[in-house]
Amino acid sequence: MQIEIVPHNPYWKLIYQKEEQRILRALKVANISSKIAHIGSTSVPELSAKPTIDILLGLAKEATLDDCIPVFKKLGYIYVSKYNGIMPFRRFFIKIKSKNPLQKWSQKEIGTEDRMPLRQTYDRVFHVHIVHEDTNFYARHIAFRNHLRKQVEDRQAYEALKLHLGALNWESENDYAQAKSGFINTIMKSLGFENT
Repeated sequence: MQIEIVPHNPYWKLIYQKEEQRILRALKVANISSKIAHIGSTSVPELSAKPTIDILLGLAKEATLDDCIPVFKKLGYIYVSKYNGIMPFRRFFIKIKSKNPLQKWSQKEIGTEDRMPLRQTYDRVFHVHIVHEDTNFYARHIAFRNHLRKQVEDRQAYEALKLHLGALNWESENDYAQAKSGFINTIMKSLGFENT
C-alpha cells in the first residue's frame, strides 16, 4: 500500500484546537491533570503530512494512565491496546470516519490479534498518544516538532523523504514509519537524545 501524503492544511491547527477543548473538558470532569500538545507533521506549518492529527497528552500522574481509557471511549475514540506489550508506558487511541456512510466500525478496542481499520475504508481523523509527562517519548515528540518548526532545511528534507517513501508500496504503515526512523534519529541525536 502507498501512504497518502498531502500538502499542509492550515485548518489542521483549528481542527486540533477544537478537539483539544473537548479532551480537556472530559479530563477535567474525570479529574485527570495533563499537558496536551499537537504533534506530528500536521502540527508543523508548511510540512506535507498524512491527514491525521496527532495529539500528545503528558499526564501529571502516571497512575492515571488507565483512567484515561473510559474517558476517551466516551469521546468516541477506539482504544488500541495491541501495542501495550511493546510500549507499556503509552495508551494509544484513534478516531476514525468511514468513507462509506453505510459502513460503521463497531469495535471499541483493538487488541493484539485484531486488525487496524484499513485506511482505504476509514479515514483516521485523530491519533492520541497518552504518556506520563516525564517520559522520553513525550520529550522526543515535542523536541522533534519544535525543531522542524524552526529549521527550514530539515523540514524540507523530511518532507522530501516522506513524499518519496509515501509513493512506495508498503506491507504496513508501521513499515513506512520505520523507514523514516534513520532521519528522525539523526535529528534527535543532534538535539541530545539517545536513539530508541
